Amino acid sequence: MKKLVLTLVLGVFAFGSSGFNSNELRLQSQSQYCFELQHDAFAFHYNNGASSDEAWEESIEVYERCERKRGNY
Repeated sequence: MKKLVLTLVLGVFAFGSSGFNSNELRLQSQSQYCFELQHDAFAFHYNNGASSDEAWEESIEVYERCERKRGNY
């Protein structure tokens, strides 16, 4: 049991000192959210008859709006 607790404590300490902080992780998850939203927008427009160029253009606009709304762009 002592080894398990020691391993968990050292693991948390190592992760905490590895340079990741909550702001960086939050920013990554926000950008991931916007990227997934862009992917969904592309699929929506393409599946509804838009050409790949039109769908790409629409998806880029969705991504930019998402990032601007979150203050990252």
